[in-house]
Amino acid sequence: MPSYDEARRIILEHVQVLRPETVPLLDAVGRVLASDVVMPCDMPRWDNSSMDGYAVRSADCAGPVTLRVTGFLPAGGLPTSPRRLSRRRLLPRRPPHRRSPTLPGT
Repeated sequence: MPSYDEARRIILEHVQVLRPETVPLLDAVGRVLASDVVMPCDMPRWDNSSMDGYAVRSADCAGPVTLRVTGFLPAGGLPTSPRRLSRRRLLPRRPPHRRSPTLPGT
């Protein structure tokens, strides 16, 4: 069996680098970019949550408690105040309102 370096050398002797080409976006599925794509600004332009979670009132989590899901907040949705002894399902989005502490979702 050839070593890694020998196998790599053999493969590279039998392949050639393809020239870059421009294709429609949907035809680019499964292809590799010829160069990096760099954004001129941060996207999104606001702090963004990277995971799902739940918004709860901290006073409702002082001890062992079972909370009902009383709402659903999709990305871009406007929050309302959580009800007592409840939680709201959050999808990745802007951070919840500063009065809505969150616990990571599972």
